[in-house]
Amino acid sequence: EEIFRIKEEFGGTSLAVNDDNFMGDSERAMEIIRYIKELGLQATFQNGVLMYKLTREMLETIADAGVEEIVLPIESGSERVLKDIMHKPLNHKIIKRVVADCLELGIDTPTNILIGLVGETKKDVEDSASFLRELDGISWFRISIATPLPGSELFNQVMDGGHLVANHKWEDDHYRRATITTDDMSAEFIQSRAYELNLDLNFVHNGEMRRGDYETALARFENINRVVNQHAFAFYYAAKCAKEIDEIDLYKKYSKEYENLILHSPEWRKWANKWSLEGKP
Repeated sequence: EEIFRIKEEFGGTSLAVNDDNFMGDSERAMEIIRYIKELGLQATFQNGVLMYKLTREMLETIADAGVEEIVLPIESGSERVLKDIMHKPLNHKIIKRVVADCLELGIDTPTNILIGLVGETKKDVEDSASFLRELDGISWFRISIATPLPGSELFNQVMDGGHLVANHKWEDDHYRRATITTDDMSAEFIQSRAYELNLDLNFVHNGEMRRGDYETALARFENINRVVNQHAFAFYYAAKCAKEIDEIDLYKKYSKEYENLILHSPEWRKWANKWSLEGKP
């Protein structure tokens, strides 16, 4: 009745589902999704959904309703972290199946990844990165840093174990700033490794490029350069994509931008050296 009222009384044209547990009851969820489609509303999912509930039938129902994107809350590619630290009913088999189904059904898959939990080790981070590189069906990885929100299990672990960095200020907390130091990782390491993961997964091992979808990848890299001022890796891989689709003028333009940044920025030169990207794209 509420969805009907949104359409008939208020003239709604779309409906955004903002409930992380929306798919807890799979049959009810599919019934609601089908009803949204029946009313001619555009359904979107703004939050991550329960991945183990994304059966083939559920994903087909979602795709049939015109949903073009689902945020996948994979959060870690380490099965140890998923099971023992996050307590998520998720494993590599489920992740691979959902990603493959989404790709086949044409559903875009931005994916949430988290680093820096208490109990997580450097080996866990490397195991996670190794697995995530294999997922060429992911459209983009959103790398976040664990933040101890009051009331959460992580908050209690941090407070009980003395894991907060010195001179910590709660008002400065956000998902891009490391404030936790674990037994195996300093806050500085977590901060740097999170950024490195972004470059690694979204650029160096970009899934769309690996599966030959250069036009889509190019559009994403160009959008990054509209939002983020002077991103060297976005220029580098935009140039590579442009070259693959014979956009020679774009290739020359982005190559020049990249070479100029590498020449004048020690920070970008450091990252370029890591993956041997010093030459032309």
